[in-house]
Amino acid sequence: MECRTVISARDFRKNHNQLTSYQSRAKHNERLCTVYGIENSFTTVDPAYSNEFANFASGLLLLQPNQWEGLTVTVSDNIRRWLDEPVPSSSYKLFVPLNTMVQSLTLKFIFLTLYQDTLDAKDAAVIELADAINCTWVAAKRGCNVPAFKDNHYLQKALAPIFPNVDPADERGNPLNRILPGFETIWRVVLRLVLEIGFHHDTNSLLWKTTLINFAQKPTRTQFMAAGNSFLVSAEHLVNEALRLYPPKRRIYRSFQEDDSSETTTYGADVEGCHLDTKIWGSDAFVFNPIRWKGLTTAQDAAFIPFGTSPFLCPAQASFGPRAIGLLAGLIFRELKSEWILNQGSDGVKVPLLKGRLSNEGNAYSDLFLVKDKD
Repeated sequence: MECRTVISARDFRKNHNQLTSYQSRAKHNERLCTVYGIENSFTTVDPAYSNEFANFASGLLLLQPNQWEGLTVTVSDNIRRWLDEPVPSSSYKLFVPLNTMVQSLTLKFIFLTLYQDTLDAKDAAVIELADAINCTWVAAKRGCNVPAFKDNHYLQKALAPIFPNVDPADERGNPLNRILPGFETIWRVVLRLVLEIGFHHDTNSLLWKTTLINFAQKPTRTQFMAAGNSFLVSAEHLVNEALRLYPPKRRIYRSFQEDDSSETTTYGADVEGCHLDTKIWGSDAFVFNPIRWKGLTTAQDAAFIPFGTSPFLCPAQASFGPRAIGLLAGLIFRELKSEWILNQGSDGVKVPLLKGRLSNEGNAYSDLFLVKDKD
């Protein structure tokens, strides 16, 4: 498959790449290195450091059962704080900005996993850092004039309450090295999974919601894979379908320098295209249908690459990433119950019509709010 060939960054369309796989990947990520002041496994040209970082991250993500249970308790408490302290609006309703809540919950989840010494991080500080990271990410992806990390006082100020000793000149020591991959991989998928199952009103939505809640109550690998009550769909099937419809990276770019050439050409692996190809996934490729995961074809399995592919698989792909997505969505559903509705605009300007495949644009749903009548 051409997407996998591009990602491997070796030979492409009968042309040999003079760049190493690490150089090929890093070249397109240079802008992110500058705006975030980072050097990690995804951005370095040093194979030894890349492997060291990936192995270290993989070790941190191998959570024990008691760690998953601890995450469940802490995140549940965090969600309840969001719902117990909503913002009053002029229409005499209470509202919670869904986008902001999901971002902050995801970032808190990442902190609890990778930085145990941030357990006492204040909610307001987490919200501010999540916003600073996301604003920088979106602006950089759009080609806006984003200052380098050493000059980005907004991002540095947001980091300071949680990581007070960040040295802007120390790219390998920057905590964003660990935070960014998991945060940007997880939060957008969680949001869309919540919207798909919680507010798309499929005939199976209630049963699928229950499947995720059951996993949140018992966040084991066995429960993640356990068949639910709706066509035996598991939490894993639901998460995989969300990752298929809404891949964290829509395209993965690599730079190629052909033999006897000093110029480089950038090619993009169309991950989203692979995931939505009707020739591979059928006429319902654009529809959220987790039942398909009960029996994938060989072609479908090969086309599913939400976490990249060899030799650059994301450390979160094996277990942590999918389970984190399922757990966060399940906990949100468990705490929301049926008391909150979705509105567009804090004062309930209109109830959004979520039809068909949702947008996979970065900030597409920043204006959605959970709304509840005052008691």
